[in-house]
Amino acid sequence: MFRACLASYTSRMRIAGLFRENPLIGWGCTSLIVSSLFCGLLVLTSSLEQAGSPGEKDFGVAVIGMAFGIPTLLFGVVGIVLLVPGIGVWAHRTYIRNAATPKRPPPNQ
Repeated sequence: MFRACLASYTSRMRIAGLFRENPLIGWGCTSLIVSSLFCGLLVLTSSLEQAGSPGEKDFGVAVIGMAFGIPTLLFGVVGIVLLVPGIGVWAHRTYIRNAATPKRPPPNQ
């Protein structure tokens, strides 16, 4: 039981360290979360607006689509633009730089 809790804690700390070490990943994920919230609000509000006048084209649905659709696209694009270089920097620091540095033998005792 303790071992499982400790493993869960260390994995959470690694993820928190990833966000602290590389703010591009944190801001990118935050932007994608905001984009998904806007998308959910777009679906919810447009379905409620369309339910008021079923079978008709409603101008309110178009306005809601623009009001929530444009921020959804902007936050989504910003999230991807921040997340891709952030993952690249993380991969470089984790794998490429560590593989390129020669391993020193342990000091003689």
